[in-house]
Amino acid sequence: MTTAVTVLRGLVSKGWSNVVSKGWSNGWSNIQIYLCNIFSNAGLYLASLSHRYNSTRNATILDRVQLIVKKIYTMTQCTGKIGFLPRIMGLASDPAFAAYYKGYKPHYLCVAPYEEYVWLGSTSRDMYFGIAFGLTSAWVYVQDEATKLLVQQVIETILDDLIKYHFWIISPKETLTNPTPLFSAVFRKLALTVNSTKYSNEQLGYDIDFALTVATRGFSLQDKWASGYFVDELTVEGLYILSILEISNDTKRSILFTEFTKAR
Repeated sequence: MTTAVTVLRGLVSKGWSNVVSKGWSNGWSNIQIYLCNIFSNAGLYLASLSHRYNSTRNATILDRVQLIVKKIYTMTQCTGKIGFLPRIMGLASDPAFAAYYKGYKPHYLCVAPYEEYVWLGSTSRDMYFGIAFGLTSAWVYVQDEATKLLVQQVIETILDDLIKYHFWIISPKETLTNPTPLFSAVFRKLALTVNSTKYSNEQLGYDIDFALTVATRGFSLQDKWASGYFVDELTVEGLYILSILEISNDTKRSILFTEFTKAR
């Protein structure tokens, strides 16, 4: 738990805080920050809220957790390809966001009934890892039945699209990004966690992907400040997710703990 929180703080300090400061300096409204999936940072924000709720049991924080989960669900619907996560989604009417997206190629108006939103960007594993980071935190640390049901719905919506295409990320505009063993392992473990009956066939794939990640040094980390861009952000997010979901296999837990303790 202590290690997970330490890494979460590191990610937030390097990621979410930068986005918030840029958002404020560009004049984005408070609610616009909450509704955007900006290079995975909606997931980081959700993770922060989930840990905060776990510590405080504050009803206002719970409401905000549910708001973010519902907006992530909107992200999975708004492009017309159910389950696909766009790189960025925001309100078309927000003046500051409009100034940004009108100069961004490509950008698209969301399909009905989400026409008030615009989505941007090509495919990437970034937002999938980030959103998984947030949804996993909400699943584990927000002990509220209604919230768990919302989180499960969103996770299964994303999973059903990924599994259909063997964990390749394919946008409705036919751009695509390949999976890595760590990426597939993360989403297969999420599948086995939230609905082990529906996704029981993913167990063998998860075991193989975990082994491949170890064999290819996919858990290896550099120093957090090795460059201006945190090159290991996705690796740390994957380690975090697997570390808090893997509760039964002692060998896997030992490997994850060893690698996780290298996160500084």
